[in-house]
Amino acid sequence: PAREDKRSTATDARGTPILDLMRAALRDGDSGTITYQYPKPGQTQPQPKMSYVQRLPSLNGVLLAGAYTDDLDADFRAQMLSMATMTGLVLLVTLILAWLVGRDISGALRRLKGAMTALADGALHTEIPGTTRGDEIGAMAGAMQVFKDHALAIERLKTEREAADRLARTEKQQAVARLATDFETQVAAIVDQVAAAAGEMERTAGTMTAATAQTSRQVLAAAAASNQASGNVMSVAEATEKLS
Repeated sequence: PAREDKRSTATDARGTPILDLMRAALRDGDSGTITYQYPKPGQTQPQPKMSYVQRLPSLNGVLLAGAYTDDLDADFRAQMLSMATMTGLVLLVTLILAWLVGRDISGALRRLKGAMTALADGALHTEIPGTTRGDEIGAMAGAMQVFKDHALAIERLKTEREAADRLARTEKQQAVARLATDFETQVAAIVDQVAAAAGEMERTAGTMTAATAQTSRQVLAAAAASNQASGNVMSVAEATEKLS
């Protein structure tokens, strides 16, 4: 209050009136900045200071607001330290998140690789991990699931075809067995008929053999009778000759 309505006589460390510095800052406009050295309150040693000057036409005056450079530096360092701390925390959180994301991605890819290896080895019932993910790994897992489904379908068709082939071979073997059984039955019947006919022929041959033997005996008897008759004829002839 003691300085109200009084003209400032303050000067900087070189003796330049502060009002002259303010006039120079406002020469080309309604605001500006000035730098000078001026003691802090309660001190005598001048310190670097920066002030902002703003013309106030409605009050017919000028506003001067300044700050010492070392205070600004201290504030700047404090803010830099705070920003560095925040940046460090953000960086730490970012690194942790990146590590977690990288571990998640590498783990998902490792599990996906294991599933691919198992599928390549023929384990078609292997569970495909990551099919519910909404990222590129999920898309890869979905593609692998389609491949697995197609492979299972092919394997199922192959199994069904092999089963059908086995059924056809079994039916063919059964048909051949039936044909062989029928043929064997028919041949056995024919063999029985042939055997019966052979027995009948054997009996007929025996009968014919007996008849032949009887005929031979009769022929021999007839031959003996013929010989006897011939002898008789000869005797008669001799007797006739003697009579003659």
